[in-house]
Amino acid sequence: MNKDSEAVEQDKQLITEPEQDEASDINNEEYSEIEESENENKKISFKLVIRRDANASIPKIQKFLEDLDEEFGVGKFTYYSKNFVNELIDVLDILELKESDFDKLGITNIGIKTKLVRKAKQYCK
Repeated sequence: MNKDSEAVEQDKQLITEPEQDEASDINNEEYSEIEESENENKKISFKLVIRRDANASIPKIQKFLEDLDEEFGVGKFTYYSKNFVNELIDVLDILELKESDFDKLGITNIGIKTKLVRKAKQYCK
C-alpha cells in the first residue's frame, strides 16, 4: 500500500456515522455534509456529527452571566446583562458576535470577551 492509500485508509477509520441506537437521538444532533479533496482528484465525503448533551440545556443569558460572575468575580459579567437583553442576544448568539458587536454591547475588555465565547462554546458540544 502506498503512502496516499494509507492516508485514505486512516481517514476512513476516522469517519463515523451514528449507530442504530443513536438514531433515536437524532433531534439532539446536527449533520453537515463535508467534502474534502484528496491527492489525484479523489474525494472523500463524510458526515460531521455535533452532539448536544440533552441534559445540558442552554441557560438564559442572565443565568449564563451570573454563572460567569460566580467563577470570575461578582459583577464582571452581569454588568452587561441589560445590553444583552436589549439586543436580544442569547448564549449561542455570543459565538457569532463580531468585534463591532462587542463594542456595541460596551464590552472592550479582551478577557471578558474570551471568557464569554469560551463558556458559550460549551453549549455547542
